[in-house]
This record gives sequence, C-alpha cells and structure tokens, in this order.
Amino acid sequence: MTRRQRAASRISRGSVQIGWRIACWPWEEKAWRERAGRLAVQAFGGWAVWRLAEAYPVVPEVALGWWLIAAYRAADAEEDENEAEAEQREQHQDLIVGAHTIEQLREALADTVRELAGGATGAHLDAVMADWQEQGLIRPGRTLTEFRAFVEGLGVRVRASQKVRGLNRMGIRVSDLPAPRRAPPPGGDGDGYVGG
Repeated sequence: MTRRQRAASRISRGSVQIGWRIACWPWEEKAWRERAGRLAVQAFGGWAVWRLAEAYPVVPEVALGWWLIAAYRAADAEEDENEAEAEQREQHQDLIVGAHTIEQLREALADTVRELAGGATGAHLDAVMADWQEQGLIRPGRTLTEFRAFVEGLGVRVRASQKVRGLNRMGIRVSDLPAPRRAPPPGGDGDGYVGG
C-alpha cells in the first residue's frame, strides 16, 4: 500500500469515527430532556452551516479541509501499523516458511545472531541465513540478496563489512539488534509482586 493509499484509508476510518461520535452524541445522556437539547443543538448547527454555506461559498471548502484534518487525526495510528506489518508479511511470504509475526521474526533473528556471535561483535549474514535454512525457517533456493532485503525490512541494519574471527564479510552487529526481552524474576508473576 502506498503512502497516499494509507492516508486515504486513515481519513476514511477517521471520517467514520467522527460520524459515529456526532450521531451518538445526543444518545449518551439518559434523560430525555438532555437528548432533546443535544438533538436541537445538532439541528441548529446543521441549519447554521447550511445558511453560512449559502452566504459564503468558500465555507464548504474550508469545512472540507477541516474535516480531512480532523478525520486523519481521529483515526488510529495503530491500525496503520497493523496494515504496514501485514504488508511486510506479504512481501516476505515467499522467503519465510510458516506464519510468524514481524516481532517473532525480529526476536528469532536477534537470538540467532547472538548465538552465532558468541563473544564476538556480530555474525556474518551468510552464517545467519545458513542457520535459518537448517532450522527450516527459509524456503530453499533463496539468495543472500533476498535474505538481506528481508533482514533490513525487519528494521535490522546489515553492515557491508563485519569482522568475525578474522574474516570480513557482510553481517549484523549485536549492537544493532533490538534489546532482548527480560523474563520475569523467578518466583514472581511478572508485575513486580513477589511472594504471598
């Protein structure tokens, strides 16, 4: 999905959200007088905008601009991230075996690089790819160039020159990996409370 399509989708979702807020606003109050008052405010607002638009033809254009900005801001940015993640998953479907989230793939990559690096500063990309092929995570017949594009698509930097055990090749530094997740302390339930 292009940036323009993503923005249009976000404006569409935001417009629906704003429309529902406006439509539901009178019914949020239980008392019928409050509801009647809110309906009257909406009716008066609609009438006033209509009269203003008749008197000043520029008002609809300004209102449209305001609506587009409000709709874009009202839409969830989280849904955009989910769409981007789904798009990323689709791009790498022909490379990766099985259904994994982007976060799971990032963690698996980080674990593999740390394991292969041992005490070194990083690991060569071809070694990481070979390890993933042994684990059955990558489809056979894929190239190092495809794997590099996949790794960079996960947001992990691939360096053109990474020295490991005296050899200089394309690789990933441990310092470029996302921080590992911390497990909850033994005996605790993960929320800071320990014991009974």
